[in-house]
Amino acid sequence: MYKVSVTMKKIIKVFLAFMAYLSLMLLIGFTLNKTMPLDYELISSIQSPDKSRTLYVYSVNSGATSDYSYRVTVSSKNEFDKVNKENYFFHYDSNHGSASKDIKIEWGDSSNIKITYDKNIRAFEQRSKTGSINIQYEKKDSDN
Repeated sequence: MYKVSVTMKKIIKVFLAFMAYLSLMLLIGFTLNKTMPLDYELISSIQSPDKSRTLYVYSVNSGATSDYSYRVTVSSKNEFDKVNKENYFFHYDSNHGSASKDIKIEWGDSSNIKITYDKNIRAFEQRSKTGSINIQYEKKDSDN
């Protein structure tokens, strides 16, 4: 049988206490990260030709460790505060500053949207349809 010295027992206790503390801090950190609300800021809104829907472009601030991202959504509600901000069809960022965050949005008619954006944009979500609306995307060369 191995004999463990008193010093070694103390080292093991300190190590285990440190690991328990570290695990607790990681658990708290991940929990807070998931429960902290995102910060949304309206950038622009564009009404459909028949005025039945509104397109919203807004920024999303996820905190100090990530870049701003941008989302586009459409709603029949004419108040941004009442829009479901998790129901977006285009989600992008500037790809660490290598692309312009500005996009051009045009309503063709009340059922068709065209979005033109910098080819270096990093798109996380890019749907071609939302509800009864068709969405066409066009990449362009950087203005930089």
